[in-house]
Amino acid sequence: MKKLLAIVLAMLMALSLFACGGTTTTSDPDESAPASVAPTKEPESEGQKNTGKTGDHPLDKVGFFDPEFDYASGPRFKVQYMVSVTSPLYDMFSSAFAFWAEKMNIEYSPLWASGGDNDAYLNNLTTFINQGVDGFLLDPDPATFPRIAEICDEAGVAWMSCMSPAQADATQPLLRPYVGFDQIWFGRQMAAKLIEYKKTEWADVPADEIGYIAVDYSLAGVLHDREVGAEQMWVESGESMDHFYIADTVTVGPTMDGANTAVTAILSQQPQYTHWLVSAMFDDAAMGAAAALDAMGFTDNACVVTIGGTSLQRQWDSGMEDAWRFAMFTPQTIYAEPIIGALYAFMSGQATPETIWPSWVDKSRGDKYARLLLPSYWMTHENYKRLLEWSDVYAGADEYDYDPTGLTRDTFNARMDIPESYAG
Repeated sequence: MKKLLAIVLAMLMALSLFACGGTTTTSDPDESAPASVAPTKEPESEGQKNTGKTGDHPLDKVGFFDPEFDYASGPRFKVQYMVSVTSPLYDMFSSAFAFWAEKMNIEYSPLWASGGDNDAYLNNLTTFINQGVDGFLLDPDPATFPRIAEICDEAGVAWMSCMSPAQADATQPLLRPYVGFDQIWFGRQMAAKLIEYKKTEWADVPADEIGYIAVDYSLAGVLHDREVGAEQMWVESGESMDHFYIADTVTVGPTMDGANTAVTAILSQQPQYTHWLVSAMFDDAAMGAAAALDAMGFTDNACVVTIGGTSLQRQWDSGMEDAWRFAMFTPQTIYAEPIIGALYAFMSGQATPETIWPSWVDKSRGDKYARLLLPSYWMTHENYKRLLEWSDVYAGADEYDYDPTGLTRDTFNARMDIPESYAG
């Protein structure tokens, strides 16, 4: 049972973090580009910005692909990606790592999975070290991070965590720099987007006829924080908690069917509402919520948002549109670049885990290592092709087959400003 729970939580971590976490854009090179998260007109937007600026320290610039640098002139490092369990999301991450590895002259070994067996994970980590692997990209059961740090530090090999911070749990200090997102902030931005939608699209609908559902999975803190953030924003915006409902999938499962069941129950029990706003924790939950709304006849009078968006892109490409209207999205190449880039910096001696991205060390937490936040963008039916094709232009990739006309590497920002809170 313990092993099964570890596998489930590891998969949820992948689902929850395979997305985005940006800030408010005050200017954008392309006026048609989506604001990186909440526009300033949305209520109580966070004070972070995504203007494309970075820290002033030279080591803040390390860890990103430099098209002017001759990677082929340096040593060719061997890198292994290890995960606890497999899923399409990890496969996509592996593909992004492989893409950047080729550009950085890295010999990349594709994803290896332990099947949720922590002992096998640790044993094979040692085996790979003995086989001459120079660096590791790791997505293990978070509880094993302290032992992983001991093994890698003793062997003198470089490593970076990927989708989750390198810490046994949220109460423990970071063991390596982290590249990722702020989960409560995600929830706040979902609620802000829905409040904006309500005010612009349903201005004539009485407030008592509009309900809000936050799809949750309270067993996993990283997902539950999104519900917490949504509730915070709802209350701070002056909305009534009498209209706020939590569809906790803890008893039915954090799946598309589980979300469908939990949302359907609320829709059935609250017939007084004619319109619904829904924030979902990730793509499958958004699809389940949209299906429930459609079955109950609310598709035209509902709006679903989530963190993620790959499944939404596929729906739109197939011509399908329903109540799922927005997703906060970070292209996978943008997400993977600084993770494998930091690993390259460690292996090549450009930086150490303690020195990389010094301006991103969150002094308010007392951190020793950097917490680099990534930009996210509201993906809509109008902008999604442009956003995704930009990620190809930025990376020099060909993952998407959309029109790149007018796009440059700077059309959107691939960097975020350092939050003011990091100053302590």
